[in-house]
Amino acid sequence: MMWKKGFLKRGAKGILFIFCFQVLQAGCTTFPSKIAKTISSKGQRRSSFSKDEMRVLHVMEREKKEEEKRRREEEKRKKDAKKREETARLETLYQEGNVAFKAQAYDRAFDIFMEVFTMNPNYRDIQKQLVKAHKAKEKGRKTAATKKEGTRRETSVSQPKEYTVNLGDIMDISVWEWPDLRMSDVYVRPDGKISFPLVGDVDAVERTLTEIDKEITERLTEFIKSPEVSISIKRFGGKKVIIMGEVSGPGVYAPTGQSTLLEVIALAGGFTPAAVTTNVVVIRGDQQRSEAIVCDLRRAIKNGDLSENIVAERNDIIYVPRRFIASASDLASEIGGPLGTLLSLSAVAKDYKFHRPRDIDWPGH
Repeated sequence: MMWKKGFLKRGAKGILFIFCFQVLQAGCTTFPSKIAKTISSKGQRRSSFSKDEMRVLHVMEREKKEEEKRRREEEKRKKDAKKREETARLETLYQEGNVAFKAQAYDRAFDIFMEVFTMNPNYRDIQKQLVKAHKAKEKGRKTAATKKEGTRRETSVSQPKEYTVNLGDIMDISVWEWPDLRMSDVYVRPDGKISFPLVGDVDAVERTLTEIDKEITERLTEFIKSPEVSISIKRFGGKKVIIMGEVSGPGVYAPTGQSTLLEVIALAGGFTPAAVTTNVVVIRGDQQRSEAIVCDLRRAIKNGDLSENIVAERNDIIYVPRRFIASASDLASEIGGPLGTLLSLSAVAKDYKFHRPRDIDWPGH
């Protein structure tokens, strides 16, 4: 019985082996046949073009590739040319900005550097140059504003716009094409008036030549059609100014023209070593209206600031103290004598006020 079982077992294994071998053989035979069929079908499709047609196709394909290559090269060339042009433009603007900055044209330099920064924010040290130009531009504006303000003050205070006629002035007045109306010595009388043919008396003191010219022209229109009047100062008559205090020669002086405080004080021989030049007092006005003006003339002497070097007017009293003057009572006690007493009474009765020149809008200045 044992040998029968062994025989059956070996028989079953043999049958299984034969079955698997047949299955494998069938599969190997089918797969190569499929591959062969695919290859033969591709060969049939390829064989549908002739050799000439295949050659034309290859040429067309090669030309297409070459055309694509040329197109890419042309795009690259244009891009490189544009980049070189932009770089050259940036460099040109950058150099122009540096030249403008060195020439102190800070506004133009700032605009140029801003254009470069807009085109390329990372070009060289453009950010640093832009900041530097901006600071210089703002500094220049502040300096210009300061100079303009100084010029305005000097013009408004120290340099009057037009001369006003004084007592004793001698004028030359003429009418074009009317030689009989030519007068070369028109004297400003003590009453402040002048006389002219066909016109009569005309107020002249404290008036400008333009105002006098206008009045004479209007009066002459009654006798002459469209008269053209010409007026000029032939000789200045001067004005009386009293100078007191710490000057070499105090007294009464008659400066001519539009003389400033320093010019009048120079007539008196200048300051003494004890003079307080920062506190020069000008007493101006009449019994109805008077005021004291405090002027710092040291600014004009040391710094060239003429804003307080005002023009001396007729009957001004210029006092150069030896100590600081803070009020009218200080001024009265400093001057002393009858004038000091008069000033003290005026200070009590009229509420004397001290002013700086820049706070007053003087007529004719």
